[in-house]
Amino acid sequence: ITMGVLKNVYGKDYDRMPWKNFAEPMGLTSFVFEKDATGTFNGGASTYATPRDMAKIGYMYLNNGKWGEKTILTDDWIKKTLSVSPGYLSSGTVITNIHEQRVYGGSIWLNRIVKDGQGKPYPFSPEDMFLAIGHNGQLIIMLPTQKMVIARTGTDGEYNSKIDEFVSR
Repeated sequence: ITMGVLKNVYGKDYDRMPWKNFAEPMGLTSFVFEKDATGTFNGGASTYATPRDMAKIGYMYLNNGKWGEKTILTDDWIKKTLSVSPGYLSSGTVITNIHEQRVYGGSIWLNRIVKDGQGKPYPFSPEDMFLAIGHNGQLIIMLPTQKMVIARTGTDGEYNSKIDEFVSR
């Protein structure tokens, strides 16, 4: 939906938008952002990058959307993506296993306590940790307190159960 809105906003400049506004200012050399059959960028899927470029994206997030002096993502966008999705906070939302269901923000996974008695998804990892999780365990793990970014590639359908041990080590 977001990519469709951006397509309307950017018009003829839409095809260059991800590179002009995101990849080029950060020096992302391997960044690939694919489109669907309608010519709309997929957004959260079909984006490819090397671990180095993934780490740059994480570093930009740790710096509140800034890359050097340039604002890549606004403070408001960063705050929104790092806020717990309202659905998790609803009294009608039932979380049966926080470690499997996790906590979603706005396009970012969070390590926060959202329901009494559930704990946080990754109990041994810092509560301020947040993650971008891609297909089969492609990860950008951001640890603000430690001022650290971890980029992980590989193919592992059972990656989620290993994140806490990996990060806590």
